[in-house]
Amino acid sequence: MRPRPRLPRRGRGPVLPRPVRPARPARPVRTDGRRAARRGGDHGRRGGRLPAVGAVGHDGARHAAGLPGLRARPDRRGLRRLRGRGRRDGARLRPRTARRGDHLPRLGRAGGALAAVRPGVVRVTGALPPRAGRPDDGTPHHDRHTFATPLRAVDRIEVLSDGPDLRFLLYKTVNPEDPYMVGHFPGLTLLPAVFVLEALRQATTTLVGADEPLNLVEVRSGRWLAPMQGGDEIRLDVTARATDDGRWLVTADGTRHDGTPVAAVKVVLGDRDAAGELPTPAGGPLLPASGPSGPDYTEILDRLPVRHPMLLVDRVAAFDPGRRITTVKAVSGSEPCYQGMADGLPLSRYMYPRALILESFGQSSVLLWLSTDTAEGVPVAAAFRDCRFTGEVRPGAVLRHVVRIDRLMSDNVFVSGQTWDGDRCVMTVGALIGSSRPRAKVDRTMAGAS
Repeated sequence: MRPRPRLPRRGRGPVLPRPVRPARPARPVRTDGRRAARRGGDHGRRGGRLPAVGAVGHDGARHAAGLPGLRARPDRRGLRRLRGRGRRDGARLRPRTARRGDHLPRLGRAGGALAAVRPGVVRVTGALPPRAGRPDDGTPHHDRHTFATPLRAVDRIEVLSDGPDLRFLLYKTVNPEDPYMVGHFPGLTLLPAVFVLEALRQATTTLVGADEPLNLVEVRSGRWLAPMQGGDEIRLDVTARATDDGRWLVTADGTRHDGTPVAAVKVVLGDRDAAGELPTPAGGPLLPASGPSGPDYTEILDRLPVRHPMLLVDRVAAFDPGRRITTVKAVSGSEPCYQGMADGLPLSRYMYPRALILESFGQSSVLLWLSTDTAEGVPVAAAFRDCRFTGEVRPGAVLRHVVRIDRLMSDNVFVSGQTWDGDRCVMTVGALIGSSRPRAKVDRTMAGAS
């Protein structure tokens, strides 16, 4: 440390200037959500961790904001320590926010509208919290599920903007150990396209703080541009806009960690009452017509590149090769999507995930496509368009998929159809486009080995 020079008395010689202490380098801001400001709440303590999303009584929107109820101090100390034009807030530097009362929550609207979501990082370790007041049975909170879901489709969320449109980044690393993944293309880990739709559902449900989980109401369009292989980190840039009828219009563009575009999706999410009844196709419920029997269960295993628990076709009820197929899928309460659910949940939480209904329809279309002898290579989903859902499908239901080939073109197939639960039409598919790709273009490890 340099000694401070002695200054002469006033009027006795020149006055030496005081030495200027060099500026302290700016302290970097952590973006992983583990540490925030030095002051302004428990989230800023050294080594502090964000509480797990999905814990009992937790609100994902308030978690992103660091609001009272999550052991965050609602005092004003966080407003006093300014850095430049802004202050440290959560895990991000937010400029021009030093306002009196800035720590208070913003009022939201009832019915699952956006409430108090602010920029920051949310680590998703569970599902929607159960209703308050439910007794604790001792099960770890992070192991509970409060609605049926095929997997934890979101690793973390980074909120970018809270209004008027909700913008956030969604991250998911393709993990071969996730439920259902072990049976999807055994030996070649690929993330199913429908799990991207499930990720949008889970992330939006977490952020809007809805009383009931949101569900797919409509898939307006979805394009799958590149395979998502095991170990890839997928980033979705998402914009969600609340509509006047209580739904959420969600658009997303996905990229791999290497910058390759993988998906472009536009869906509509809503609660259980958001979608009305679908118009019944002409002629009412389509029953299997008499004709030649289709593949049995062993032949289904030979033809489809999926295994348990991802095999979602149980039986072929009617088969017209190259033109039309009717398949059956029985929904069982022992499926992986129902494992780990908490006790005492309402019946609405056992609604079969609509992403799995669409996957089952897609597997039925692959069975029909393979009968044309035009599919060579790995069959993958290329696009969805105008898919609509309604009604609740619960354990014990027997789904019937009716699939028609509309067009065959080179290595692509265009199909459409409906899905029935008894005499109820629960899904209509305007267009599903399948593509057959050489394995070397799907499996990047083969390209690296060569």
